[in-house]
Amino acid sequence: MIKILNIIPLKKQKMLLLELEEGETSKIQQESLVEFNLFPGLELTFEKFSEIQAYDHHKQVLNQALRFLSRRHHSCRELEKKLMNKGFKKENIQPVMNELKEKKYLDDNTFLKMFIQDRLEFSKKGRNVIIKELLGK
Repeated sequence: MIKILNIIPLKKQKMLLLELEEGETSKIQQESLVEFNLFPGLELTFEKFSEIQAYDHHKQVLNQALRFLSRRHHSCRELEKKLMNKGFKKENIQPVMNELKEKKYLDDNTFLKMFIQDRLEFSKKGRNVIIKELLGK
């Protein structure tokens, strides 16, 4: 069993530090605290704690992906690469990518159309240069 001794909010982040027994700590997002109704004194099984951590990792990857997508459209490959550069593991990224595709937040065809339209309207680059840029994306 794992017992939560204290919950400390971290400054400048929407993260919380869980102080656990035997001096261990774990960072989680505020969403996880609410979702699993965590509070000081709560005792968790190892399975439940692993479930909380898996949920929290998924939410961290999802929130970072949404931050990237809020700035501009990305191709699937480009977004996956950016998430990996942020330090997320491929096995955590893949479920998020599937979720974003299901919700139509991430679509390579839409990205392709918008990219070509923007390049044709706002830059004086030729067809071959645009194709080369797309291959890089």
